[in-house]
This record gives sequence, C-alpha cells and structure tokens, in this order.
Amino acid sequence: ITIDKHYLERHPKKTIHNENVLNKLKDDENTINILVPIQYKKYEKKIIRNYLEELKLLRYLEKSDDVPDEGHRVNIIWVKKGERFFTYHSEIGDVKNTIVNPIAIVELGYTNALNFEKYYSMTYAFESHLDDPYETIRKDLKKYQLDGAIPSVRAVYDTKIDNIKVLQKEIYKYTGLALLTSITFILTTLTFIQIYFKSYQFQIFLKRSLGYSYWSIHKWMLLFLVMLHVLMGALLLTSHNMIAISVFASITLIEALSVAFTFMKLNRENVNLVLKGKKDD
Repeated sequence: ITIDKHYLERHPKKTIHNENVLNKLKDDENTINILVPIQYKKYEKKIIRNYLEELKLLRYLEKSDDVPDEGHRVNIIWVKKGERFFTYHSEIGDVKNTIVNPIAIVELGYTNALNFEKYYSMTYAFESHLDDPYETIRKDLKKYQLDGAIPSVRAVYDTKIDNIKVLQKEIYKYTGLALLTSITFILTTLTFIQIYFKSYQFQIFLKRSLGYSYWSIHKWMLLFLVMLHVLMGALLLTSHNMIAISVFASITLIEALSVAFTFMKLNRENVNLVLKGKKDD
C-alpha cells in the first residue's frame, strides 16, 4: 500500500523499538521509505532488491537497467507484527476496513508527477474542514494537471451510508426468509407429530391403558425433537451471532408451547378415536 506523512500523523505507527515511525523517515529524493512487519525480516535482501526497482519505477516510470542508479537506497523501518492500516475504503480490508501486515510505501513527493494521477484517481483520502472539500486538493490537482480529470470528491461517510442502505435491504430480505423458514419448520414439526400419533395410535392407547406415563410412551419422540433443536442451536452458537441465537431461542419457545399443546390435544383425541371412533367426546 502507499501512504504519506499525513496518514502517519493521523494514524501513528511505532517501530519494533516503540519509536514513532515519522522520526525514522529519510526525507531524500534518492530514498524510498517502507514500513515492513518484522516477521518479513528473513526476506530483507529480497525486499531491498525489489523496492530499489520500485523506486526506479516511481521516479522514472520504468525499471530499465539503463536508468541511472544515483545512489538509490531503501530505508526499511521495521514495525511490529499485526500492524493494521485503516484504508478509508468501504470495500477494502477486513470487517474494520483495515489491512493487516502490509508493506507500506511512504510517499514523500519525490516520485514522478504522473504517479499522482494514479493516487488521486483511485482511492485518495484526505481530511478537510472547508465547506467545499474539493478546495483542499485543488492546488495539487492543478500542479499535476488533474483538475480536469477529477472534477469532484466524495465524503467517505457517503459510502458508509450506501452500505447501510444495502444492509437494510438485506436485513429485510433475510428477516422475511427467516420468518418463512420458521413457520415452515414449526408446521413440519407439528405435522410430523400428527403422523406419529396416527401411525402408533393403538400402541399409544394400550400403553396408556396399562398405566404407562406420557413420558414413557413418548420419550423417544420427544428426545428426537430435543436433539434436533440442540444440534441446530450448537450450529448457531459457533457463529456467535447474538441476534440469530435470540431469534432461534424465541422460535424454540414458541415451538415448545405448540408441541406441548399438540401432544395434549392428540393424546385426548387418540383415546376418543380408539374408544368411540371419533375425536370429540
């Protein structure tokens, strides 16, 4: 990634010796300053070789061996493992929009002017307290003849608002799907119980007539339903999503009450069906 001194002023970084990175920069046109995580120390020679070529590219826009050396140097500033760089881009980085353990080039303004067209036209973040933030970079855009190519700027908060709107639509969609799935699951469970009572109608009646408790008669059916919900709950717990877990707990409670009512109703109806051939008393 490429950052500048202003980025480091706003997001201070420390070296492995707990020193401010800004104090370790070499402000020299023949030097490229890079921040490198300490775990890449074993690749130091390769990093120096590659970034000497990168320096030539940034200054002369080519990596030809004919480019004069001019005492080019790579100033490696070793930073701690796990260093995070905020990106200001809603679609780059992890969930917090940070990039972990990158090699960061610190741009000090000594590179070819054409590089700034790339910086400004891709993702260039800056802070402004003006009513018209564009005025903050207008001078530099004119300097590199980019004011015509980049006529406007956009607040980083706008991208967040767009993302929030997209997420709201996703929430409504998945809430509807979750509700439909929950209703279907509850109806399927109740239908399964009715089929169970229909299939074992006489066995249930005989066991009840012989004094078996409802638990003894239906324990395997009830244990199956409990294990099914325990398995589903365990899968949700691994996601650590409290909203999903709360919704599942609510649905389970509703289903438990529905199952209890259905069992009592079907037990009563089962006796009437066997003795009288009809459900009602």
